[in-house]
Amino acid sequence: SVTAKPVHGVIVEVGRTLTATDIQGSYRLNNLLPGEYEIIVRHGLYKEKSAKIRILGQKLQNFTLDTIF
Repeated sequence: SVTAKPVHGVIVEVGRTLTATDIQGSYRLNNLLPGEYEIIVRHGLYKEKSAKIRILGQKLQNFTLDTIF
C-alpha cells in the first residue's frame, strides 16, 4: 500500500492459480512451472496492478498498491 504497510486479503492471480495475502501481506503460489507469466493483484480498496514475471525457481514479487480514492 502507499503507507508501506502489508495489506491482508489481496487476491493474487497467475494464470488460473489464485491465492490471497495473509495478515502479513505475504502470499505463495505453488506448482508453477518455469516460464513467463502475468501476475495480477487486486483488492477492493486499491487499484489493480499487473506485472510480467519469469519463474526460474522460487521468485519474490512485491507490489505497491495505490488506493482507488
